[in-house]
Amino acid sequence: MWRNGWQPADVVRIAARRLTDWHGRAAADLIAWEMRAYASATVDERRRDQLAGLEAAVWWKGGYLV
Repeated sequence: MWRNGWQPADVVRIAARRLTDWHGRAAADLIAWEMRAYASATVDERRRDQLAGLEAAVWWKGGYLV
């Protein structure tokens, strides 16, 4: 999706609209988890700003949201 121009807010909005608000929150948090693999300087500022605005956070232990 990222290669096609989707932004984090797009993914969260679609997940919440098609499923539930919980799914939207989970999508935001999973995107935050994925972003940890990239140096901050290599991530577009808009993505970082959107994740901050969404209050996305990695709150679980381990590799994947369970």
